Order: sequence, then C-alpha cells, then structure tokens
Amino acid sequence: KAEDAWTWAKEARRKAPLDRSVAAFAAEAAAKTGRWADAAALYQGLAEGDPTFAPKAEEARLEFRVQNLPSDARAAAQSQRLTRAQLAALLWWTVPEYREALVPPGVEIAVDVVDRADRSTLVRAIGLGFFVVSPETHRVGADAPVGRPELAAALRRVAVLSGRGREPRGCLAPEPPSPASLAECGILEETSTRSTTGREAMRALEKAARLGREGGAR
Repeated sequence: KAEDAWTWAKEARRKAPLDRSVAAFAAEAAAKTGRWADAAALYQGLAEGDPTFAPKAEEARLEFRVQNLPSDARAAAQSQRLTRAQLAALLWWTVPEYREALVPPGVEIAVDVVDRADRSTLVRAIGLGFFVVSPETHRVGADAPVGRPELAAALRRVAVLSGRGREPRGCLAPEPPSPASLAECGILEETSTRSTTGREAMRALEKAARLGREGGAR
C-alpha cells in the first residue's frame, strides 16, 4: 500500500540517507501519496546527479503548487478542457506581474461577466488584452474552451508583462506565436488536440513568465 511504502521509505532514508535507490523509492512513494513537497525535494536531489529525474522534479513542483491553490484556481488547474474564465484564474494566481499590472480605465464589461462570482478576474483579463469582447454580442465567452492558438497568444502577452514591456525573443517573438513553435521549444506540449488542460496551461504560463523575466532568449 502507498502509505506503508512511504513509512518504509522514511525509515530507509533515515538509515541510508545517501543511497540513491532509496531516494528514488522514497520519491515515488511520496508522489503516490500526494506528498508533493517531499517528492519535489527528493526528485530534485536525484536530478542533480541524474538529469533524467528533472522532469519528475518539475512535475512534482507543479503538483505541489496545484495542491496549494485556492479552490477555484485549483479546479482550473485540474480541468481537462480549460475555459477562458479558468485561464483568467490561473493568470491571477500564477503570474505576479499580471496581478500587479495597471488595468487601463474604461474597460468594456461583457454581458456574460456582469453577474459572475469571478467577474473581477475576467474584467482584468479583458482590460489587459487577453480576451476580446465581441462587438456584435458584447460577450467574451467566459465558459468557452481556450484553443491552443489563443493560449499561445496569451503566453506571449505574459512574457511581455513579466519582462516589464520588453519584447520577448526566441519562439515567443512572433505575434502571435504558433502552438507548434512553442511545442518545439518546450513551452507547450506536442499534441494534436485543439484544446488545452489546466495543468498544461499553468506549466506554460510559468515558463513564459520566466522567459520574459530572463529576456526570452530560448
């Protein structure tokens, strides 16, 4: 059982703290029991000697962040088909520069946003140019799924925000960037689906923000 394995792993680590096979067993047991902070630390230690563990360390860190999000953002991160409203929630909780950005006055209020509990996050996303309100219907499509081209454009905007207005370089330089090019440089996943999951979006938002801060040279 997973909990028994974690108990045994902790004891084994106490007796053999430098044994990498024990550390690998403990990391797997921590992940299976949802102890993502422990899993991330163990996998990171393993990755320092073996880079093949780096993806598992990154995944464990992501799961730890998901685990500690507020309920609405956690639901967004766990979504199998991310909506615009959920993307707005992830932007708020994932990118500090997005929260700190000044929203221009006179933001158009979409009619399908007015009575929503998440109105403020959607209004911010509209005001910062992440979503466009239809001039015909005056709706933003808050519950519409986010397509991969739309997410790619949002990632470039995130890079500009996190870079304090500096134009990103590399695969984020084109406006808009293509999902295929972002998959090639490791920001998005390679897939044939048109929609995106919450975890993929959250991971991509963090990568785009980091590249923006670093100058986007990737």
